[in-house]
Amino acid sequence: GGAAATVGGVATDITLSSLASSGAAGDALSLALGAGSSFTVTGATTLSGMGGNGIDLSGSTGGSFSFGDVDVTGLGSGTGLNLAGGDATVTMASLDVTGTDAAGSRGIDISGTQNGRTVTITNGGTISGVDTGIVLGSNGAAGAAPSANFTFGGGSVSGNTYALDGIGVVAGNGSYAFGSTAFTGGFNFAVRPPNNYYVAATPTGTGDGSSADNRASTAHALA
Repeated sequence: GGAAATVGGVATDITLSSLASSGAAGDALSLALGAGSSFTVTGATTLSGMGGNGIDLSGSTGGSFSFGDVDVTGLGSGTGLNLAGGDATVTMASLDVTGTDAAGSRGIDISGTQNGRTVTITNGGTISGVDTGIVLGSNGAAGAAPSANFTFGGGSVSGNTYALDGIGVVAGNGSYAFGSTAFTGGFNFAVRPPNNYYVAATPTGTGDGSSADNRASTAHALA
């Protein structure tokens, strides 16, 4: 039991075949790597019953991270994948996050990310049992506008308060693609910043892209 790894403050390149953690008091996996450093798990990453975050990359300053399939279960009030304020390039084959419905919990948080790094979850996954499924801009909190090229490649995302919290996203500052992902729960886009255009795999509402309730189809957006 306990944390799988805590790595930071050193220049390193680490490659593991698999990774597991159960019952960590804090974060199950905490990595704070700088430019030129990398952390790779070629196989499965299985994290359960942690007291903090599943994977915390928020302290990274340019590091690169690559994972196979990632499974986070028993998440309490933390975040499954925490990139808030971080500067990291991330690739995952898939990410499943199952929480305990704790207040304040988040499946993924990319608020305040820096330098337009690529964050790709190739096959998406399932996020459930959390307060907010995916946080892009942390409800407009100061300094929390994201800067990332983020892709969640399908699956499903649900949130007890919001499935997707996008307040604070700045048009043109990164990109955020969800492909065929199905969302269950509210969308927090209460204020539409100029030039934002809302897109889904299939259109919703009027389909004119004016709001989260009226998303245009991907085909229309690319036409």
